Amino acid sequence: MDFDKDPTLQEWTREQPLSVLALDSADRAVLRIAETAIASNTWSDISCINIF
Repeated sequence: MDFDKDPTLQEWTREQPLSVLALDSADRAVLRIAETAIASNTWSDISCINIF
């Protein structure tokens, strides 16, 4: 899958800190999916998520 050509991922990347640009495109996609899941309370049964 070519993540670099996804326009929504490109838009999301522009709104992120420069450190996100250091990630490869697949890692940026995973980060975006995780952020979306957390924001939408998809993982509401998890009390704490340590990303870093």
